[in-house]
Amino acid sequence: MIVVAVAVVVALVVFVGVPLVYVRNYIKVPPNEVAVFTGRGKPKVVRGGARFKIPGIERVDIMSLEPFNVSINLQNALSNDGVPVNVEAVGLVRIGSADEAVQTAVQRFLTSDLDELRRQINEILAGSLRGITATMTVEDLNSNRETLARSVVDEAGSDLARIGMEVDVLKIAGISDNNGYLESLGQRRIAEVKRDAAVGTANAERDAQIQSARARQEGAVAQAEADTAIAAANQARDVELAKLRARTEAENAEADQAGPLARATAEKAVRIAQEQAEAAQVEARIEVEQRRAEQAKAALEADVIAPAEAERQAAVARAEGEKQATILRADAAAEAA
Repeated sequence: MIVVAVAVVVALVVFVGVPLVYVRNYIKVPPNEVAVFTGRGKPKVVRGGARFKIPGIERVDIMSLEPFNVSINLQNALSNDGVPVNVEAVGLVRIGSADEAVQTAVQRFLTSDLDELRRQINEILAGSLRGITATMTVEDLNSNRETLARSVVDEAGSDLARIGMEVDVLKIAGISDNNGYLESLGQRRIAEVKRDAAVGTANAERDAQIQSARARQEGAVAQAEADTAIAAANQARDVELAKLRARTEAENAEADQAGPLARATAEKAVRIAQEQAEAAQVEARIEVEQRRAEQAKAALEADVIAPAEAERQAAVARAEGEKQATILRADAAAEAA
């Protein structure tokens, strides 16, 4: 029975204790933190993941990746023109996102106090801010605060990168001085604004008077030009009306003469047609007579000339035949003799 009891206890320890130990030592790391496992060789850095810690051998330290506030209060920093100024700046600094930056920050600040880390970063930013302030005049510092902040970030970026940090955002909260320089600048600027406003008002009144006089002059000129244009238009209208009346009268006269002219033209055309018809008749009669003469000539040739020619040719043929016959007879008689 004792052996059985021991076996049951061991089984309970194995099946209950082992999973419980595994769960307690399985470290899950959110994205805004890193977990550093030490105690077994080179430290292992886990970010946004999970890893099992070997109990009694490994140690796990957590470092936050959340940005933290920094506040800089720079007193009596000399500007480029030798005026001491006070510059206040606020910002957010965080561990760099690159793995190399995380490794560097882990080596330097894993077990460090956050206040000490802020103090070191403030010293770095304050030194860069003091150096940039010395290159700018008071007017530039006061009017170009965005440029000042960007220059400080660029200047301190390399120094912060060496310790695995980077500036997330930096703003210039205020610029002041203990000698009333900025106040004097403000008063001078106010005076300049008032002066410019007075000058602007005077110039505006002068311009308004000039514009008014010019407008009246342009109005008078425009009125004169309008009157001239109206007179010219009336004259042109009268000329066109006169031309139109003359054209209308001419067209009416042509219309009155159109009837007799048309009748004369028609009569002339009729006479020409009649003369052409008579000439055509004469030509037709001449052609008929020529045809008749040709027919008579053809009939004469057929009835008289052709038979006579045939008889003549027949007589010639008979005479030629008799001549040949006589010659032949004479030749025959001669040959016989």
